[in-house]
Amino acid sequence: MKFTHRARPVIRAAERLRPASVIQAGLGAGLHKNFEACILDGDELWHWWQDNSVPWRPWNRGQQIANGAAYPGTIIQSDFGSGDYGNFEVVVPIRTDSGRIRLRHYAHDNSIAESPWLAGAWITGPEDDVAGSAALIQADHGDPDEHGNFEVVVALRQPGGLSRLRHYWRDHNTDGFPWRQANWVTPADQVIVGSPALIQSDFQTGGHGHFEVVVPIMTPIDRVGLRHFWGDLSQGTLSCFPQQAAAEDLLRGFGDVVGSPSLIQPDFGSTGHGNLELVVPVRLPTAQPNSGTSGSTRPVRIRTCGTSEGTSPSRAAEPRRCSAVPTGPTITGTSRSSCRRTAAPSPTTSIRTTT
Repeated sequence: MKFTHRARPVIRAAERLRPASVIQAGLGAGLHKNFEACILDGDELWHWWQDNSVPWRPWNRGQQIANGAAYPGTIIQSDFGSGDYGNFEVVVPIRTDSGRIRLRHYAHDNSIAESPWLAGAWITGPEDDVAGSAALIQADHGDPDEHGNFEVVVALRQPGGLSRLRHYWRDHNTDGFPWRQANWVTPADQVIVGSPALIQSDFQTGGHGHFEVVVPIMTPIDRVGLRHFWGDLSQGTLSCFPQQAAAEDLLRGFGDVVGSPSLIQPDFGSTGHGNLELVVPVRLPTAQPNSGTSGSTRPVRIRTCGTSEGTSPSRAAEPRRCSAVPTGPTITGTSRSSCRRTAAPSPTTSIRTTT
């Protein structure tokens, strides 16, 4: 038998590519299902997948998702779909003819592998100007017998050039599944300087997990730090806490954040809730104990330990530990306690009934 070399697409040099979003979905012929990614190449967003059914596990370029992308996209696999596999869902900021950047939803029907990516509805309005990549999840809010709603947080530029995080959601209880604008996530005087991470945790109010958001911020001492916000939908719209700008960030002066955070809630923890674990690239300004070369950029891991109950309206103060990966100093302290907002939502906020 003669084997013939077949050229495969090559992931090109790092300067042509932007940060990627990657998941392990349900597709694949082997024991281990494939990895799926959306990668920005110039202003083109492409789907890539790693075939985990063969020992050498090659990465393959799939179809183009979108043109005119201004920032990297975010991919999930939802429970929508007509076959055995849920659809892929992507949200990506697109530069429009007006010069503004709007967030748009794309979907791929995984019942037919060759089917094209379909452009869906615009998420942000024509007057909005998106300032970075969005975070996307499918949460447990929505029709309990059908599909949980899609939830998005994304930074929008404000008058004067500053950015603020806003929440959007796709209403799966309404025909046509419209996207709705909801509350601001961050305080008006909290300067956002990066893209957020979003998960739904096992801290609960009214039977639904809280939303946990981590985002880079500008601190009062002109350093790029990191801040954690959390929210719940028990009042019919997302209420996020803390509601005041922070004088201190999660890094506590450890360095400057130079990229987007990644956040998960694994099963580590000793209080009934898994810890919140995140990693984020940080530039170390000076020599740090056990940090290696001064002025280097290192991934940093931050752990926020769970509380015994974690119920709102108040979530107890939580210890945390911050360290460079694989080694670095340990920072301990307390993070937050807050109470629920009671003011009525603004007229632009869409109210929904949680089930």
